Formats: sequence, C-alpha cells, structure tokens
Amino acid sequence: MENKIQINITSNWNAEVEGDHLKFTYYDSKFKVRKSQLGKDIIVGYRSFPPYDCYLLEKSLNKNTYTVKRTFYDENRLVSKFVDEKINFYCLDGKIYNENNEEEDIIDINYLWVFVRASNVYLIRDNIYLVYHNKNFLTIFDYKPKVAFLVDESIQKWFTNAGANTYIFKDILLKFRMNKHFVKSLANLETIEEMSKSLKDYLLMSIV
Repeated sequence: MENKIQINITSNWNAEVEGDHLKFTYYDSKFKVRKSQLGKDIIVGYRSFPPYDCYLLEKSLNKNTYTVKRTFYDENRLVSKFVDEKINFYCLDGKIYNENNEEEDIIDINYLWVFVRASNVYLIRDNIYLVYHNKNFLTIFDYKPKVAFLVDESIQKWFTNAGANTYIFKDILLKFRMNKHFVKSLANLETIEEMSKSLKDYLLMSIV
C-alpha cells in the first residue's frame, strides 16, 4: 500500500500520508509529538509516563520511514512544553531550535530554568512570554526575564541578576489566576514597559 509509512521504532508505530499531510499515530497514549512538525524531516516527541524519554525522529532518505536519531532525557520539561505548543522552541545540547529545527538565538540559555520551573507559560507574541510558577513568581520573558513579580525576597536575586525589575506581590501571587483574554491584550501593546505596567495594574486590581 503506497500510502502507508512505517516508523521504525516498534511495531506499534505507523503513519499514513493523506495528500500532502502526514497522519502520525503511535499506539502509546503517553507518547506525543508536536502536531505542527508532522511531515518535517525532524520530529521531536516525548513520553509523559516513565521513563519520560524525549525522542528526535528523522525521516529516512526515501522519506518513507522515521527512525529514532536520538533519545534524551535532560530537556524533558522543555520538550514537553514545546510539544504541547506552550513554547515555540526546544533545547538540545545547549542550543535553541525552533519548530523548523533551525538553530536560533532567541533565549538566553542561562535563564532556561524559568521555563523548566514554570507551571504555566503563555506566548504573548513573537518570542515574548508570560511565565508563571505556582505561588512563586510571574515574569515577562523576552530573551531573558524583563520584569518579575515575586512572592518574597528569597528568589529576587534570580531575576535581578538578569537585569529584571522586580516587585514583591506576596498575597496577590498566592491567589493569582491567569485570564487568557488579558494575555491577548498584552500582545496589542508595543513595548515591554507597557506590558509590565498593564500586568502590574492587573495584579493590583485582582485584590480589589
């Protein structure tokens, strides 16, 4: 059957071409790939259940099979956010790649921990993110943290070392709930300064 593509990992893997689209199926409900990468020469995936491995899958020369080019683990938390389309990049060997698997200098790798620790990540626009760690910090991230709202002073130096403006908003952050409509409104603002002011006002209004 010429429309069938086999993926050489286990007998549970297969994919099917429908016109110009690649329909990818793996009979393991704990394995996921980023949908927008389907059909590309390189696909990144991960398992959300032990052993939590990440996979770099590569098309064969005849384009009819995918094979595991590499298995890795250390970047699991970042890869899972990439696959789940929370962020538009993944990290491998200390380098940042976009969904087209092109290396890009869009994130300071010294501050990748912000995304690793994050409980929620929202893409504002381009490479600007709103990153929240439950009951710990909320930051606007553009290459590195630009402004951070913190529960207490104990983690302030994590952000001041990046040159970020910091504010202590203990009681507010403990009760913080993100509104996706508000995140969309941030995308309409031109500068990080405008976004920071809008976010600060939003936090203050949440206690009224």
